[in-house]
Amino acid sequence: GLAMAIRRKAAFNGQIAYILLTDLAHNLLADFKRHALVGSRFETYGLKRIVRDILCVPGTLIFDEQGNLVYVKLLSQMKISDDLLICLERYYFERFS
Repeated sequence: GLAMAIRRKAAFNGQIAYILLTDLAHNLLADFKRHALVGSRFETYGLKRIVRDILCVPGTLIFDEQGNLVYVKLLSQMKISDDLLICLERYYFERFS
């Protein structure tokens, strides 16, 4: 799903590391889809579309001195910014608070 077939590493250890990283990326995306996008207009998006259309939206995260997320600013010119902001806030408070 994440282009595993086209990125072969010559060294065995490199191949194992790449497999583990793609597995981790897949699991993180699946968790994001399951918890952040449920009930939104993005709920039907597949993992590739989430990466291509949602996670590429430019933005800035602002943290306080303790490392807590204070503010999320997304590029407002993107059509999906408002809906994505709601999803990101829900995901953050559900999973990390």
